[in-house]
Amino acid sequence: MVHKLVIITAIGLGASAAFMGAAAAIGGRDFSEGFGGLFDGRPACQAVPGATATARILDWDGSDQAGLNLLGQASYTPGTDDKVHASGDPQVLAHLRVHRGTVELDCRGWRDRTADDVPMPGSRSRRKRS
Repeated sequence: MVHKLVIITAIGLGASAAFMGAAAAIGGRDFSEGFGGLFDGRPACQAVPGATATARILDWDGSDQAGLNLLGQASYTPGTDDKVHASGDPQVLAHLRVHRGTVELDCRGWRDRTADDVPMPGSRSRRKRS
């Protein structure tokens, strides 16, 4: 029984290594960014020449829900304008976008860079009285 498990394990590890090598060869990428680079269609983040602004204001896309898909501190203040006010690393801010209710980067990578503060817009919720 143990002999069969060893054979199955060896075949599984060998097949995984072969498929990972084929995936890297087809994608032309290395695994320095982890496996996310293989499945994410966005381009790799590059430095934007001349990006020096430490604050940026983005228009909200009108979504009913909000998400944050980057490293940073989000806050919510009801009754504010329909804008996202972000501050932090100028290179991160240059790649920031609002897409389907989520504040995210328009590229992949840069896991070590952060946006310091991302206040999210919102309207006051009204309670119905019956």
